[in-house]
Amino acid sequence: MNTRTFIHNPDDLLKEGQSIINSSNDAKYIFRVAMVNFVLARTTTAENLSALTGIPRRTLTSWVQKVDENGFESLKAIKQSGRSPRLSDEQMAEIKDAIENGPEESGNRVWDGTTLS
Repeated sequence: MNTRTFIHNPDDLLKEGQSIINSSNDAKYIFRVAMVNFVLARTTTAENLSALTGIPRRTLTSWVQKVDENGFESLKAIKQSGRSPRLSDEQMAEIKDAIENGPEESGNRVWDGTTLS
């Protein structure tokens, strides 16, 4: 079994990780911290966690490495901006007004995709 040579004391990292789990509402972040804590506490190995969770062993060891090198904050998900909207702000405002006024105002019986477009 490969053993990692840590830059920081694993026991100190484990205490910090346990503190984060008790103070954060971000489920994905908490899950990642918990998985790292299992490895840091030496209660199981990345191989065992991989078999139990279906998360690749390499991903788990990467999380441990990130925490050791950059701290637990590095496990937080990065907000993805997503695709830019196709409609302009003006077009969105027109749709909002039309919906608020009801379909009858625009000569329709109901709102559906066809009548909105």
